[in-house]
Amino acid sequence: MGCLARTQQFPRPDAQISIEPQEAQIKHATFSLSGTALGLRTEEAVQAAKSLKTWEKALLRGDKRVRVVFGTKGGRPRDTTVVDRDKVIQAVRAAIKYANKNQGRLIDKPNLHSAIDRYRNIVREAGLTGKSSPHSLRYAYAVEAINYHLSKGFSRKEAEAMVSMDLGHGDGRGHYVARVYNRQGGHD
Repeated sequence: MGCLARTQQFPRPDAQISIEPQEAQIKHATFSLSGTALGLRTEEAVQAAKSLKTWEKALLRGDKRVRVVFGTKGGRPRDTTVVDRDKVIQAVRAAIKYANKNQGRLIDKPNLHSAIDRYRNIVREAGLTGKSSPHSLRYAYAVEAINYHLSKGFSRKEAEAMVSMDLGHGDGRGHYVARVYNRQGGHD
């Protein structure tokens, strides 16, 4: 199967986000990771600084997945498929560079709650809402990952189950991924 038909349009996985210079570095570092590179949730993106160097080593070793440990739902680590290695390496290196200049953090706030609030404010200020919101970019990652798994010879059900695990939902939620992240066939 080729490209997936979608009734709801999400950002293209290769879409570029235009960001003004004021906070461009922080936005690039966090949004690159949370968007189509790894499909991270908000809290995972905010806490990603703790794993950046580990991810870089894994990517340079040629690993096909990176482990997301911090900020996951229920505190359950998950392995996320690296769909576009070059894009992920670029995003991780940009985030490392930014974190190195900012006390090892992607968002310099005294606690997690205020860091998440700041992240959400930056998202809104950058105009990343609706089809360009971080969660919509997570949808775009899901579509890209399904296509990736299909291209590796997996069946649609297998690809959806794998993407469900990539996103931290568990393999039993492949039907959820098909219904929510991969709307097709003219119905929601």
